[in-house]
Amino acid sequence: MIQKSKDPQLPSNWIWTHLGEISETTSGGTPSRKHKEYFDGTIPWLKSGELDNALISSSEEFITQEALRNSATKIIPHGTLLVALYGATAGKLGILGIEAAINQAICAITTYDGLSNKFLFWYLAFYREKLLGSRIGGAQPNLTQGIVRKIPVPLAPFSEQGRIVCKLEELFTRLDAGVAALQNIKAQLQLYRQAVLKHAFNGKLTEEWRKTHKAIIEPASALLESIQKERQKKEKGQYKNLPALKSSKLPILPDGWVWATWEQISEWVTYGFTRPMPHVDEGIPIVTAKNVKRGNIQFKNTHKTTIEAFEELSEKDRPRKNDVLITKDGTIGRAAIVRTEKPFCINQSVAVVWLRDCPIKREYLLSIIESPFTQKLIWSKARGVALKHLSITDFKKMPLPIPSSQEQQAIINEIERRLSVADNIEQVVKTSLLQARTLRQSILKNAFKGRLVAQDPADEPAERLLERIEKEKQSNQKKGTKKRKTGKRRQRSLNGYVE
Repeated sequence: MIQKSKDPQLPSNWIWTHLGEISETTSGGTPSRKHKEYFDGTIPWLKSGELDNALISSSEEFITQEALRNSATKIIPHGTLLVALYGATAGKLGILGIEAAINQAICAITTYDGLSNKFLFWYLAFYREKLLGSRIGGAQPNLTQGIVRKIPVPLAPFSEQGRIVCKLEELFTRLDAGVAALQNIKAQLQLYRQAVLKHAFNGKLTEEWRKTHKAIIEPASALLESIQKERQKKEKGQYKNLPALKSSKLPILPDGWVWATWEQISEWVTYGFTRPMPHVDEGIPIVTAKNVKRGNIQFKNTHKTTIEAFEELSEKDRPRKNDVLITKDGTIGRAAIVRTEKPFCINQSVAVVWLRDCPIKREYLLSIIESPFTQKLIWSKARGVALKHLSITDFKKMPLPIPSSQEQQAIINEIERRLSVADNIEQVVKTSLLQARTLRQSILKNAFKGRLVAQDPADEPAERLLERIEKEKQSNQKKGTKKRKTGKRRQRSLNGYVE
């Protein structure tokens, strides 16, 4: 029996129903992976991860007729609406532009005459957030065909469904063009940032500054020499000068600049603890690679350990203000300046560059790490496949260009000036993209409340449409029953029973 109801908020010729009352649903299966030959065929076979809210015209895998016969998968007709049921893809949609088989994580929706697939596609796109709230299960909640069939649908007259789809496609074509332009601006801003950092460290960014400040510029070689003398003094003669960096294969620097290594300018390059640490609700922050982002340490979501456990750690595990952190496991190469005197510790996924007496400006060093030059070096030394790893032995021997202290500050000022403009533009773009998403939902909301296009009194009311669908459904069910009975009798005959 059709579950239908009127709603004073809908146009008078619309009606509420459920998806299961106006469509049939099914799902597929996965042929056994033990039979590799099953996946060497010509029949497109879809997984839920291939649904991307668009027309589907191809598949990643193809199966054989034998695979089709020996599994629960089935061929779904061209034009069928698909909904992903499982995991992170749950609620994603697709419309088949080809005939294809599907796996068990996809629900195929076959509609009766009088319901536009595209109308239902856009409605389910609008309803997705509510649909996800209906998932069941534990760690990875999923949708089921039963949940999909219970989705409430505001049914419009068939002619109005077509007008709504046309209007949505018109509006979204324009909206998508705007979003694409904004995404392009984001990509261009990233390229601009990289260009600024590249020119900062080959001397081009401060080329004019050097011409007008020749009188005050001290050669960077004197700065590097003072770092070495301070280390000799502090280490009471135990420190030995590291050999000069061979710069023949490195880019040519402006006059007065020198090449050095991270090992030369720092007291120690090391990494955090490897042993298990007790976790408590309130205590000393434990900083890991995921907490190092965009030049800063994100303390908000760190785990905490006890004061007692913290005090048992080595000095290498407890960075100090003005040290520089760099991520060495996972997403490698992100860096941050320690800007706080509050105690915290780091685990093995984070390296620390001790800069206790180093006069080189920290913002300059941070920008060096973020520059294309250093990032390219870091990734060229990356080890591992799924989980990338940066060796601190490799990092501390990497070269960095050093200008005078005065020019370091000039570079910092110029980077900040230029990138602050880029940051402001990026914020405008981010806000505009959020507004576009909100506008999309607002358009869909108006569409399915009957406010997007005008109603035509000549349209057949949705209630009549629903009655016809019910009759078609009942007729199909009767035919299905006869087929099933015939099938059983034929099976008995094949098994030696009398018809």
